[in-house]
Parts: sequence; structure tokens; C-alpha cells
Amino acid sequence: MGQELRLAYKMESIIQGFRFALSGWGNAPGFVIAGLKKERFMKSLIGVMAAASLFAQVPAPTEFEVASVRPNTANDRIVSINVGPGGRFAARGYTLVLLMQRAYGVMDWNVSGGPGWIRTDRYDVSAKAIVEGNLTETQLRPMLQRLLAERFKLRLRPPEVKESG
Repeated sequence: MGQELRLAYKMESIIQGFRFALSGWGNAPGFVIAGLKKERFMKSLIGVMAAASLFAQVPAPTEFEVASVRPNTANDRIVSINVGPGGRFAARGYTLVLLMQRAYGVMDWNVSGGPGWIRTDRYDVSAKAIVEGNLTETQLRPMLQRLLAERFKLRLRPPEVKESG
């Protein structure tokens, strides 16, 4: 069954459900809900439901459309970040640990192991995602995680639990 057919079937089920639910409402002639006649109300309600279901079907992207990761050679210690407009992400002078903090929502002390350069070498990252409106932190995190895994071969492992005894 195709995506359009499934959606049409689902919408028809919703419409039938609303017809059943509303059939007992206001059977008197001239039934009005907030200034709308029953038929107009039904059409408006169905339109809103159809639009909402279409937007709910769009999966969030998990990777950037394009991305560039380059060593920062300016050595000026300027660190800046820009998230948002038009699906763009830009980080200047960020270490790998700072990028990991952004991608996973952790603090510096949560990052252990790895070579010493992850805290000293700085990078400029420029990326663009295909998203409606501005890029949000919720959308950014999985994309940045994937970028770090691909470009830095970053692998995470859960912390080791030491048992006392």
C-alpha cells in the first residue's frame, strides 16, 4: 500500500470517526459551533487534522546536507558558534571536546579518554541542514553526532562501573 493511499485511508477513518462523534451533537436545525454551521465546522476540523498529519509524517534529518571541518590555523583563540538561520551551523575555533559537549549535551568533565589533541587542536565547522525555518538544538544534536563519527571516527562507550568489594 503506497504512502498516499495509507494516508488517504487513515484520513477517511478519522473523518468517519468525527462523523460518528458529532452525529449526536446539535441535531436541531440551525446547529452552530462558535459561529460555524455543522458542515462547515466538520470541513474545517478535517482540514486541520489533514494538515497536522502531513506535518507529523516528515522525519527529522539526521545528517547535514553539506559540511566542512577544517583545522583552525588562525591561532587567535576566538571561539564562536552560530546555530539557526536557514538550517546553518557554524563553529569557529572549537576543540573536539567542545563539539562533543554540543553534540551530546554533556559537560567537559563527562568526557574522558582520547588523545591529548581533542582538548587543544581547534577546528572550524560549517554545515547546512535541510530544515524548515531555523535549526534548533534538538535537530542539531543527531546531525552533529553523525558528523563527529564520520569525520573524527568518534566512538563512544558507556562509562565503566567499578564495583567495590
